[in-house]
Amino acid sequence: MLAHALSRPRSHLLAWPDHPVPGDQAERYRSLVDRRARGEPVAYLTGMREFWSLILEVTPETLIPRPDTERLVEVALTLVAEDEPAAVADLGTGTGNVAAAIATERPRCRVVATDASAGALAVAARNVDRLGLRNVSLRRG
Repeated sequence: MLAHALSRPRSHLLAWPDHPVPGDQAERYRSLVDRRARGEPVAYLTGMREFWSLILEVTPETLIPRPDTERLVEVALTLVAEDEPAAVADLGTGTGNVAAAIATERPRCRVVATDASAGALAVAARNVDRLGLRNVSLRRG
């Protein structure tokens, strides 16, 4: 959380452990620690979570992608041939993590990701756009 408060990679903290933390960033860090102590998930504090080696935006509008969901992606990838076009539906996409992982691994696959939440769909759209995934389309419903 300190790296997030400083807007620096964690390696920066390891390289310069004695580097002073400016007052405004120290206050931001204290605020993050307080929120975490009240039970707010780190992913919501930092606004991101890694899934399938992809860095994804998360917000309280979405569920936080869980590592065990990567097993779902593994199984899906066994059902979709690497070199053949296919279509996959991701229902209740949330952050778009499953759709993004499948689309990344199977670029010839068309993935349609849906969610009933406009807020979640907006987060998924930002993730899909940032990752440059042209083979994912998003639908509300």
